[in-house]
Amino acid sequence: MSNGHANNGSQPVHPLLRSPYAVLNLPDNSRQRSSWSTDTSVDGARRVGEDEIKDAYKQLSRLLHPDKRRPGKERDDAQEVFIELMNAYEILADPVLRQAYDHFGHSVVARVRHNRYHAESLYRQLTKLHDQGNSLEALEMLHSVLENAMQDRRRKEWQL
Repeated sequence: MSNGHANNGSQPVHPLLRSPYAVLNLPDNSRQRSSWSTDTSVDGARRVGEDEIKDAYKQLSRLLHPDKRRPGKERDDAQEVFIELMNAYEILADPVLRQAYDHFGHSVVARVRHNRYHAESLYRQLTKLHDQGNSLEALEMLHSVLENAMQDRRRKEWQL
């Protein structure tokens, strides 16, 4: 795992904002993916599979579980690492969240997660498309939602 610092080493990176691939020690080709690709990166690298994600999570969760630490600071630190590990697994194991992260990053994952258990949530709409095998349509819908949000933000800025 990385040391939790930005590239220049001067500012710490919030632990929940590190790449979920890095947290699980998996190759991260999310930023190299073409805009609309769902299976491979631009350079043809294969996508990390569900079994690889699950195996990495199981291995690290056994190794890093807080219950294996002494009470006190050591366990508290392990709890923080374990929460980051669970968050990374949740993102990569869920096709909707993984697609959002791979193409747009953490801020969009947070937007998709927002109110996700509501019947009309963006998450539910995207999940339905994924369940029907329409991952490209889900990506197009997410892109459209983000563009609309950006246009709304610009309109508000111009009204000030």
